[in-house]
Amino acid sequence: MTPAGIILMSVSTGTVLVVFTWCLWRVLRAHRAPHELAKVEPVGESQVDQR
Repeated sequence: MTPAGIILMSVSTGTVLVVFTWCLWRVLRAHRAPHELAKVEPVGESQVDQR
């Protein structure tokens, strides 16, 4: 392999590793929103017995 090929391969591999690490860091360190339970629709007086 020529020196230019080694440099190109190193730059390409390094770029992919940096982008992968950055994405992994953003996913694992993301602020998590508090979990919300399912939305409960209001029940009208006429529908109380149907549920």
